[in-house]
Amino acid sequence: MAVVFGVKESDSRMKVTWIHYKPDHPKYKITSEKKKEGVKIENIPEKETPEGKKAVGFVNPETKEFWWEYVDRPKEPMEVLDERINSLEKATGSGGKKPERGLAYRLDDLEERIEALEEKVK
Repeated sequence: MAVVFGVKESDSRMKVTWIHYKPDHPKYKITSEKKKEGVKIENIPEKETPEGKKAVGFVNPETKEFWWEYVDRPKEPMEVLDERINSLEKATGSGGKKPERGLAYRLDDLEERIEALEEKVK
């Protein structure tokens, strides 16, 4: 059992902001008053988050039904830089060396590559 807390959007919909998975565990126990503020849930389904999305939990406080909705997540700065580099490389016809998966470039290196490609586009 878990207790979920959140912002009530309507009588049948609450956006979850916090999930307490062990409300009765001696080390993590919460008061009965605090439990009353939340909704007790027997089963929280697993997230199946598609790429580029983030999972947002919702619960129906009346039926105690829990579900996930998937919304677009903002791109990470490295993703934005990667897209920009790829676009510039495509525009200039220079394929450039693709980094190996998991290899992180320093931000300075990426900025230098972008500047060089932007010069070619001008």
